[in-house]
Amino acid sequence: MASLQVHRTNRWLTVAALACAASVVVAAQESTLQSGQLLQLFTTATDQQGQVVSGLIKDDFVVLDNDKPQTPTLFEIDVQPITAIVLIDRSASMIGTFEPLVAAVDRFVRALRPQDQVRAGTFSDKVQFTSHFTSNPDELIPELKQLAFGNGTKLHEALLASFDDLRGKPGLRVVIAITDGEDTDSRIPRSKVLERERTDNVIVYAIGLETQYFNGQQVVRNIPGRGLRELAEQTGGGYLEARRNANIAAIFARINQELHSHYLLGF
Repeated sequence: MASLQVHRTNRWLTVAALACAASVVVAAQESTLQSGQLLQLFTTATDQQGQVVSGLIKDDFVVLDNDKPQTPTLFEIDVQPITAIVLIDRSASMIGTFEPLVAAVDRFVRALRPQDQVRAGTFSDKVQFTSHFTSNPDELIPELKQLAFGNGTKLHEALLASFDDLRGKPGLRVVIAITDGEDTDSRIPRSKVLERERTDNVIVYAIGLETQYFNGQQVVRNIPGRGLRELAEQTGGGYLEARRNANIAAIFARINQELHSHYLLGF
């Protein structure tokens, strides 16, 4: 048995998988540990090609707390219900990509299970949400299309508002944020978002889009920076990048597969 590559680490916990085969990447939520508390970690395991690894057992995992091995007392592979918020950048640079993104969200919701619930939102110089969580895309998509576009990018405010909305919801609490750039208008620093991710145990997926648009003077090319990746990589989710002609629906399908392939560890 050999220790395999760890995808998410932090100051407090490291989650690794043990196996005999090819290298496995483990993604786990970053959390602080309080004395006497059962700490639960939702994790996924993928191979080097990004394919989900199934069939692992409790003895295949090692949890290190400040480099000290802990024996998991909780191990579940049952599919957890999902409560998700999909956030779409609705700023001017994203105008040409909004309709394909809405179509991808529609397909994503239709592929979920009946117990899963989704709400959608947009962010620009304002943050807006559809009226409620639903498993019915025929309710969700018309409301999403009505959310107005604007200037600026209040990504951090949209994330914190989503965390508030997900508090107390059952199962896996997930935010999927789609943007072509960094936050430009929030008064909330990225450090505050990172702190809330650790305390709220929300899984964040960030999809970075490459876009091109004409700003009235020249063609501008937008590519997300490192900050967007940092917002996702400590949560057990991940950062996914899409070129202009990429199949966004395929990215959502991958996220769907990962969300329904989680291992729950606790100690």
